[in-house]
Amino acid sequence: SATSLNKIENNCYSYPSTNLLIGFIIGIALIILLSSINLVVMISEKRSKYRTKMEKNSGESLRFDEMFPDLNHPRQQRQQQQK
Repeated sequence: SATSLNKIENNCYSYPSTNLLIGFIIGIALIILLSSINLVVMISEKRSKYRTKMEKNSGESLRFDEMFPDLNHPRQQRQQQQK
C-alpha cells in the first residue's frame, strides 16, 4: 500500500498547482481584455477620423457652392429668367 501511495503522490506532483493555473487564466483574461479595449479604441478613432474627413469635404463643397451659386441652382435661375 505504501507503493500505491507513492504513485498517487507522484501523480499529484506532476500536475501544475492550482495557483499556477489561476495565474495563467487571469493572464489570458487580461490579454483578451486589453486587446478588446485596444480594438474598440482603434475602431472609434477610425470612425472619428472618417467623420472629420467627411465634414471637411462637405465644408469644402459648401464653400464651392458659395463661390458659384448659379451652378448649384439651375432651377432657380430658370425661374428668374421666366419672370
